[in-house]
Amino acid sequence: MSTSAAGTAITPFPYAAGNVMEMTNSQSENISATITSVFPLTISPVMEVRIRTKKGFQKAILKVYDRRFGACRDWYAQNRKNRYNPHNQWVENAWQRYIRTGMAERLSEHLHREDKKDIPCYRDDSDFDNESPQWEKVGKIEGILHHKAQKYYAQEIQAYGQLKKHQGRFVPRLIDSVTLCPSAAQAYLPPDLPPSYFQVRGILLQRINGFNLDNLPQNVPNLPMVQEQIIQTAIDMAREINQAGVMNLDCVPRNVLVARVDDYTFQTFMIDFTDSAFKYDYKDTDDPDDKDSWASMLEFYDNQGAIGSVMTTILRKATGFVPKITYKR
Repeated sequence: MSTSAAGTAITPFPYAAGNVMEMTNSQSENISATITSVFPLTISPVMEVRIRTKKGFQKAILKVYDRRFGACRDWYAQNRKNRYNPHNQWVENAWQRYIRTGMAERLSEHLHREDKKDIPCYRDDSDFDNESPQWEKVGKIEGILHHKAQKYYAQEIQAYGQLKKHQGRFVPRLIDSVTLCPSAAQAYLPPDLPPSYFQVRGILLQRINGFNLDNLPQNVPNLPMVQEQIIQTAIDMAREINQAGVMNLDCVPRNVLVARVDDYTFQTFMIDFTDSAFKYDYKDTDDPDDKDSWASMLEFYDNQGAIGSVMTTILRKATGFVPKITYKR
């Protein structure tokens, strides 16, 4: 494999408005979704889609976990000076070769062991042998990105499962988990390799019509008491989610949606559980000094404070108003 092929065309982004996504759900039923709009790319591609249901057409959110696109690739480009970001066919050939040699399976086993130790699977460059051929280095990066995509999907499914009674109230309703057909994701499945290395998983979620909490001053102007109540509602929501045994490790105002019920009433929803922690993985004690305890996680990540303190600063800078917030532990 010649490195001169590194200049091949960038893999086209398949998640564009107007494209039709064919997929199967958790019951192996076929679903057809038409993309109506695409959100700015973060860790995972997220888009609004129109799907057919037994009751007719409905709008939904489709979030896919595709190693080829997203912020993880950008992270490697910035931190490892990776010349093979974004994804292209040379990268995909290296990934396939990495799988065929058995390296991908060994890497996957290693990363799963690291996950159990709560060790990030991309810490530094120490695991990358500078003497290795370039295709092997690139294949390993793809292996790590594949592992992260699968882990993010599993964590989000787990979070929505544990928050089932809160779906439609504090978090969007999970409509279904899906697997995209290869043609829809424009992904090639080599017949001699396990399809699990190439499948693109996703989730369909309830479409919430609202705005991100960090845009509160612009969306609810000149109503300081209403703004204060919205922030308090979001903080109380975070507490309920924590009490259900779920910790959002990326709990920030942009990951809270605010939906208008009437002129002065709003409902908040937490979104994006890609990076989450769960109570059952920690000691069930009330000692925050025990670093292996759930109490320690609650104190360290402080989902309530992550919302309240940031929003207090945003409102103060935008309007001069300082909301009075109550935190319940």
